[in-house]
Amino acid sequence: LDDDEARARVGAAGRWRVIDQWSWRHTAARTVEHYRAVIEIQQARAAATGAGSRKLSRATAWAGPGRNRKLDRAAPAEAG
Repeated sequence: LDDDEARARVGAAGRWRVIDQWSWRHTAARTVEHYRAVIEIQQARAAATGAGSRKLSRATAWAGPGRNRKLDRAAPAEAG
């Protein structure tokens, strides 16, 4: 950009976006959200299939929806 003021504005906005979206604090918060979502999915599937006492492996727990066929087969059919 040839305009010094515009260049400064765009640079500051870009820096703020990087800090806001990819800081360690933001990354940690998104990781916690992901873990909570996976736990919620597992609990719902376990409740729907009566497998509440079944232990899931770490690999299955991490896989999440759509990534583990064994876990997906245990999912109840969605009404739609």
